[in-house]
Amino acid sequence: MVTTSLPFLGSQTTLHEAYYAIKGDAYYEIPLLVWLLENPRSPIPFPGKIDLYSHDCLHILLNRYFTLEDEAFIVGFTMSNDICTKPWHIRFFKLVSSYLYPQSYRFHQCHWQAFDEGVQLGYRTPIKNIKCLDFRFYQNESLTNLRRWFGLDRLFANKSNDYKVLQGGSFLINPIEP
Repeated sequence: MVTTSLPFLGSQTTLHEAYYAIKGDAYYEIPLLVWLLENPRSPIPFPGKIDLYSHDCLHILLNRYFTLEDEAFIVGFTMSNDICTKPWHIRFFKLVSSYLYPQSYRFHQCHWQAFDEGVQLGYRTPIKNIKCLDFRFYQNESLTNLRRWFGLDRLFANKSNDYKVLQGGSFLINPIEP
C-alpha cells in the first residue's frame, strides 16, 4: 500500500482536482485476494464492494489518507453503508483481512477502532449504497457541495460528538466551513 501525504485542499476544490492531487494504489498493484473480496467485478466480493476510483473519491470526501488505519475506516464505511451487509459479513471480513490479506494490506487489532468508526459513520450516512454512485458525474463539483449533497456535512456538524469519528485518522481538510 502506498502511504502519501495529501496536499491541503480548499473548500472549493473540485473532486477532479482533489483526485489528481492524491496518489493511491494503481489497480494493478492491488493483490488478488483484496481484489476478490472488495472489487465489484469480482465473482465473490463482500457487500460494500466498490471500484478503485470511487474508493479513492471516498477517501477525499471522508478526509482520509491512505494509511492502513484510513483504509480500514473506508472499508468499514462502504461495508456498513451497503444495505445488504449483515453483521456476519463484518465479522468474517475482520477475520479474513487479519489473517489472509498480504502483509502490507493486513489489518491488525490497532486498525479495528478506525474500521468500527467507519462502520458507524456508514450506518449514519443518509444516502445508502454510496458505492453505486458514479463519482465521475460529480467530478467538477466542489468537495463542500458534494459533502452537503450526500449528507456528509451533517455527520461532522457536531464537533463534540461526530467529529470524534475522524480523530483516529488523518485529515485532508475540515469539512465544516467557518
